[in-house]
Amino acid sequence: MMMTSMLHAHHDGEDELVWPLLEERSPEHADLVESMKGQHEGMVLLIARTQEQAGAWMAGAAAESRDALAATLVELERSLVEHLAAEEADVVPLISR
Repeated sequence: MMMTSMLHAHHDGEDELVWPLLEERSPEHADLVESMKGQHEGMVLLIARTQEQAGAWMAGAAAESRDALAATLVELERSLVEHLAAEEADVVPLISR
């Protein structure tokens, strides 16, 4: 799935480039950085589950696999919306400093 691959790449970039610099340059915001990293870890699991379930659904197009994939996508969307809101409100201002 292209979107989950792009999301994974985006998070990898933040994990490698953004969080270490924020930890170094803004140690007073360590709790925020840890929270954001924890959200990434949760989404890594959801992305992997999404990709696995998408493969199962494409292989057989069964209603059961469709419903499992849909439920996981809803869960991923909720996590992503929460994460992106926190990035915009809390992280982007730190990056711009």
